[in-house]
Amino acid sequence: AWRAAVDHYQDHCAVCHGPDGNGRTEIGDNMYPKVPDLADPSVQRLSDGALFSIVQNGVRWTGMPAWKRQHSDDETWKLVAFVRHVPSLTPVERDLLHGNSEEHRH
Repeated sequence: AWRAAVDHYQDHCAVCHGPDGNGRTEIGDNMYPKVPDLADPSVQRLSDGALFSIVQNGVRWTGMPAWKRQHSDDETWKLVAFVRHVPSLTPVERDLLHGNSEEHRH
């Protein structure tokens, strides 16, 4: 399911969270509070329901907007699956997300 969320994540989330979820982007680096690394244990300890709620409703007093109007429930659950996969991204998957693969360049 996480692979089905990649394009959606890249279009809506990567600008702040980075293409591979590390939170190191020009925007993410300048936000307060800091954009979390999605692989961080503090994020990974959240329940699937909590992650779903964060995507749908945003987080007050942060830069995390509510996406309820732009994301269907199905899209949000796929994003939750992507967040769960972030800590185990392989080097090849990271390259693909960063657009550094030979396949992506063609």
